[in-house]
Amino acid sequence: MWDILWYIFFISIPFTGMSPCRKYGWCSTGTLAGVFSVLGFFKLKVKDKNICKNCTTRDCASSCEVGLSTMPDDFIENGYFKSVKCVGAGDCIRACPYNNIYFYDVRNFVREKLKIANKHESSSGAMSEMKQQNIITKNKLGC
Repeated sequence: MWDILWYIFFISIPFTGMSPCRKYGWCSTGTLAGVFSVLGFFKLKVKDKNICKNCTTRDCASSCEVGLSTMPDDFIENGYFKSVKCVGAGDCIRACPYNNIYFYDVRNFVREKLKIANKHESSSGAMSEMKQQNIITKNKLGC
């Protein structure tokens, strides 16, 4: 079924152009990005929510090709924006005058998990090293 839908979207592009993709999020790329956004792998995040609170231009929303105007409110409330209609064109990122928006995908997720794992390993490694030092010290003192 997925193959049939993929080909319908792909074959329709020469006839409809990219206009449906830009205006309605109806294209093969947008559909694929929408599927991943539902799973949680793709969203737009902000580095600092306070920058969005103080933003007066809201250029991210006005530059969106699909017309997703709730983007700034979601950034302020959640720190991220996630929508099935987002096609991932990146115009909102380029339009942000504060360079505050970035793509968040599975690569960022894995990096965050690896950093957390590395922190746990380094802290547990330091603790076991301290315990070994205490054992050595006690053995030298004859305790």
